[in-house]
Amino acid sequence: MNSRNISNIINRLEKHGLNIKINDQKININIDFKKNILKKIKPLLYLLLNKFENSYLIYINNLPYCLMPDAANHLIFPGENKAEFRKTRYCRKCKYNKSCPGWPQALRNSKTLHARPIRNLPREVVIEVTQKCNSNCQICFSDKNNKILALSKIKLIIDECADLGIKTIRFTGGEPLLYDKIDEALRYAKSKNLYTILNTNATIFDKKIEKTIQNYVDNVLISLQGFNPGSEKKLTNNKYDFHRKLQNITRLQSLIPTIRIGTVISNTLIDNYDKYYYLIRKLGVKHWEVYRPMTGITQKEFQISRLQLSQIVSAFAKIKKSGFDIKIANAVPFCIAKNPAVSSYVLLGAEADDGHSRMIFDARGFFKPSYFIGDNIGTNIEKAWKSNLLKKMRSLRYLPEKCGSCFYLKWCKGGSRYWAKLENKSYFAPDPLMS
Repeated sequence: MNSRNISNIINRLEKHGLNIKINDQKININIDFKKNILKKIKPLLYLLLNKFENSYLIYINNLPYCLMPDAANHLIFPGENKAEFRKTRYCRKCKYNKSCPGWPQALRNSKTLHARPIRNLPREVVIEVTQKCNSNCQICFSDKNNKILALSKIKLIIDECADLGIKTIRFTGGEPLLYDKIDEALRYAKSKNLYTILNTNATIFDKKIEKTIQNYVDNVLISLQGFNPGSEKKLTNNKYDFHRKLQNITRLQSLIPTIRIGTVISNTLIDNYDKYYYLIRKLGVKHWEVYRPMTGITQKEFQISRLQLSQIVSAFAKIKKSGFDIKIANAVPFCIAKNPAVSSYVLLGAEADDGHSRMIFDARGFFKPSYFIGDNIGTNIEKAWKSNLLKKMRSLRYLPEKCGSCFYLKWCKGGSRYWAKLENKSYFAPDPLMS
């Protein structure tokens, strides 16, 4: 982490009259709308987020979502100075109408800035192109019925994303590189100017695949379950050459902008997280996502206690302070730690789960809320996104009363609906890890 660079950006923002407070790993930003400087500072704010959001918790106070929609997770509304905002006729059509205070009164006569409703749509659509896989991971959530999507169906989903203005699409499986038309699917997505993500185990690699990834993929998430050949084989039941897989990861690093490593939390990881960290750093990868186990709870390897998870959150917080991007990227209640601020530094929360920002198109031919929740909610993006199940999940009205007054609810969202159903027989029951 380059402290000089961040100081330069913050100094430039403060010269424009922003009130910025830095406390430990938090950056809290207040904007004076009366100075009419938003057009000048937006590029600086995006620069700050793009470079340092993995190292700091960056909050921007009382900025309407429509002015920085791509930074929605960094915008907070403490409830102060409500008189300085008002709702417009556009606000009623915006997906954030209930949580946003409205348009700043100081900008009501602006000739260049205007309220614009943000459509109620997912930010990302995920397509399971196949359920075939060359691994047999203990913790896998994918059905083993070898379903495969027709390329024509994949193209229809891509067209729908492009028409609706959804900017990000992800291809997953199974192992998507086993899909014989994956090059055509990726090429078509890129022809529609979509930001394209590929989930893979990086064990299938040849010149054709290399060229396809280089030309049509922006971001690759690589499953790495072990830290050495023995642990990888134990957790994936795969006989592939572990060192060849590491070579493939290194090769991918040279081909595309963003490489991430993804690992499900196991007792092996908890006992050896430092060895995983050393390996990933040695590979030159800068982003490591770990995940709370969502299946396989009958297997001792993935029976992770609340105390263990709390301890790994604390351990990861120390690693992250070194500037390395590490996070628990699926739904875990922030009250898992004694200090929720520590959780907010390491936990991504439920934003990527349970239909809060994305949906999955199952290889069986329908949309579902998440990788783990397989309920059929439809075959059309708009209708599925507005299904009764997803609307209720996103409402959060079913959570305990204390959650409603928690500052971190915006990110935590009450934990996992999958685990609520698994342990308490209802998607709308408390997450069992909730304090």
